[in-house]
Order: sequence, then C-alpha cells, then structure tokens
Amino acid sequence: MLRLFKRSPATPASGANARSAPRTLTSIPATLDFGGARFECTIVDIATGGARVQFPSSHNAIRPCFGQQLLVTPLNAPPIAAILRWAEGSYWGLRFLAPIAGDPISAITPVTGPVLRTRPSRAKIGMLAEAHIGARQHKLLLMNLSAGGAMLKGAPPVAIDDPLFLHFTGIRPTAAYVRWIDGDFVGVMFNRLLPVDDARHVAERCAIGPAWLTEIVDQHAASGGQR
Repeated sequence: MLRLFKRSPATPASGANARSAPRTLTSIPATLDFGGARFECTIVDIATGGARVQFPSSHNAIRPCFGQQLLVTPLNAPPIAAILRWAEGSYWGLRFLAPIAGDPISAITPVTGPVLRTRPSRAKIGMLAEAHIGARQHKLLLMNLSAGGAMLKGAPPVAIDDPLFLHFTGIRPTAAYVRWIDGDFVGVMFNRLLPVDDARHVAERCAIGPAWLTEIVDQHAASGGQR
C-alpha cells in the first residue's frame, strides 16, 4: 500500500485545534465509527496523542458532537479509541484516549499476528446475546462479529478495558474486554480468535457468505492453527 508522509515541523499552537506534540503529515485511509455508523476518512496528520482526519465531500452532512467518544481505524491497523476535540469544515481533530507509544507512523504500520492485527471482515448478525460481567448478566443485541471481536447494542454499565464473557445461542462463552463505548453501542475485543467451529455455526445460523468463514480459517492458520 502506498503511503505518503513527512515529518511536520512544530508550529505554535493556537485556536480550537491547538496541540503541543509534533505532527507527522500523512495520507492514510481510515474509518471512523460512532453513533452506530461507520464513515470513510483520511488521516492527514498524526501524533502520539491524537490525529487530524478529513472526510470526503460526500460526508458534509456529518454533524460533530464535541467530546464524543469514537473509534478510528487506519487501514490494515488496529482501531484506536479517541475523543472528538474540534471540527473545521471537512476536518476533525481527535485526541486518543491512550497515547501511542513511540513513532505514531510505525505504530499504525501493518503488522502480522492474531486478533485484529489486520482489519477483519465483520458479519452482520442481529442476534440476542448475553454479557456476563462479574456476577451480573446483561441481555443485548450482537450487531456484528469478526474473528477478533464484536459490536453490541444495549450497552451495560461498563468502562473501557472491563473484562466480560460474551455468550450467544450455540456458542461457547467467549472471554473479551471492552475496547470502545459509543452511546448504546459497545465494541469488544476477544482474548483469542473466535473458534472455527463456532464461526461455522454462526455462518449457518445467520446465512453468512462463505468468504467470512474462509477468512477466519485463514486467520487461525496465520496465528499458528489454534482453534
């Protein structure tokens, strides 16, 4: 994948998008998830503590909500939880909830390995599920599912990094932790890849195309074949 970037010299901070960390100018395709929707964007500069993204002109109807928590996912890289700090035209300024360690470009360079190291396909599910959080049990809706995680609707009272067990019909309980929260939606990351047998059951039950299951099998093979 072609990536264009260069180190941006430090400039005096001023205005709504003031920042102190050195920025790296770049042009990296990404997606932004919030409010239960996903939008295409481009990361135009990035630092250890945040990034500036640009939306295409077709997304000019998006209304910013300052302080809103969202998820930005660079192409072929893990998602990053962030908060919207400012918006000017088609540009949004994001602050990461946890600073990126080291060089930000290296941190979002594609790497290999299990569970969300590359962006997996997400199958639309719409199935009732249960989240077990300590001694509490919560019923919610499983919106989508991948080898490495899921999006849930009907958010229980949780916080980022809270551990839980996710269970839905015919699938063994799956250990996970909360990766992001956006209103009534919660994103969780599994502690291990979704077992192939479980994925096959979901694919049959929800009439998911064969490409999704093939991708999960390939991810298991790439991570050492653990199923």
